[in-house]
Amino acid sequence: MQTPDSYGSMLELAWKGTKPLTMPAGETRVFLKDGDKVSIRGWAETKDGARIGFGDCTGRVLPATPIAEAAAAAAGTPSA
Repeated sequence: MQTPDSYGSMLELAWKGTKPLTMPAGETRVFLKDGDKVSIRGWAETKDGARIGFGDCTGRVLPATPIAEAAAAAAGTPSA
């Protein structure tokens, strides 16, 4: 049975943006914003209870890079 604590993304928790989530400071959100800090933890468990995981993985959401700049950077050439 799926419960909110088993969902794997904010998109699932907010039901595709239709159910805003209340943040600790009282703000409501449906998607991540630039500057947000995101921490992910994960593990798998066997039927007999053996567990394997990867610990915390934390990062910050950065503003999108314009496509021309990203393509130029990937190609190693200056953008126009």
